[in-house]
Amino acid sequence: MVVLIILNVTVVILETVRGIHARFLAEFIIIDIVSVFIFTVEYFLRIWVCTLYEDYSHPITGRIRFALTPYMIIDALAIFPFYAPLIIPMISGS
Repeated sequence: MVVLIILNVTVVILETVRGIHARFLAEFIIIDIVSVFIFTVEYFLRIWVCTLYEDYSHPITGRIRFALTPYMIIDALAIFPFYAPLIIPMISGS
């Protein structure tokens, strides 16, 4: 996960250079999609297995409580911008 985070930070930095951005746009998009997929799967797997911890052992309320912890909220907010346009359709100007 650390390598994936470093890769994403590097891509964000490289995207600010016009020549690099134009030349590697397709690769940057692929890296973004794959990264968000991996982060999303990891996020939901953590919610799934959190019941192994005694504090979150209840299958429903334990998972909800775990999902509402500060680190999980931060992770959800980091993933959300990728999915936002799919959930909230953009209204185009007339």
